[in-house]
Amino acid sequence: MTIETTTPTALYLSRVRTELADLPAPELDEVIQEVADHLTELSNEFPTPPTLELFEARLGQPQQYADHLRSAAGYPPRPDDYGPTSRGTAALAWLVLSTMLTPLLLITWFALDFESSKAVFGLLAAGLVPAALSLFALRGHAPSVVTSTPLWRRNERRIRRLAEALPSSLRRDLMEIGQPVWWVGRGIMAGISLYGVLARTTDAPALLVAGVVGALVSIALGRLSQRNRYLLWLLIPLNSVAVLAVAILLIGGASAWAPDGYNFSGVHSNC
Repeated sequence: MTIETTTPTALYLSRVRTELADLPAPELDEVIQEVADHLTELSNEFPTPPTLELFEARLGQPQQYADHLRSAAGYPPRPDDYGPTSRGTAALAWLVLSTMLTPLLLITWFALDFESSKAVFGLLAAGLVPAALSLFALRGHAPSVVTSTPLWRRNERRIRRLAEALPSSLRRDLMEIGQPVWWVGRGIMAGISLYGVLARTTDAPALLVAGVVGALVSIALGRLSQRNRYLLWLLIPLNSVAVLAVAILLIGGASAWAPDGYNFSGVHSNC
């Protein structure tokens, strides 16, 4: 049974997987498949679309449900050493650092050393070092262990309350339409910004091509990240860079446009 990665069913399932992450891979896959089938059947019994609260009310917290599965199948208790929750906390901390550090490094370059275009690649690499350390902190555990950390759960509850204030149709549209729109948007911004920084002043056709190529690459990475969640650990910091690129282009405003194209020196002078 295949479950979409953004549904409440998938979120509950990922947390159960996190709690059982110490089991041997073949046995873990078998248990998770059975749980996925059970959650799908259970969701069909609910009078309303399933939510995390409904699953938790029926089955208990993911940790409690995972402990029940362990007991029923005769598996040993979850280890008390540096386990999934601790690894998730460390991974989340490194990821937050990378997400903040990467755009800050580029802002520093933009403000102080605009003439050295090649420095962008070194700064991007430096900003992604904490993201690599975040992946190292996982060490064999799925990225979903982050969703079991207390910090994640506290903020998720806040976000969920805000989301529930929106009309259900709007929430659905944001999930189904917002994500691919963001993939295209970040790719266009990345393509234009990267090509523009390297070429300095570019003409409109070249920028258009760079934006299209960036969008195609971004869509491909987005699809890959749905199958391999480890890619998110690199894409999330790069998403913050894409947001920064939008801000830089907006700061430049109309004065950065010249008859022969977009003038990135004009953007820099406006900051």
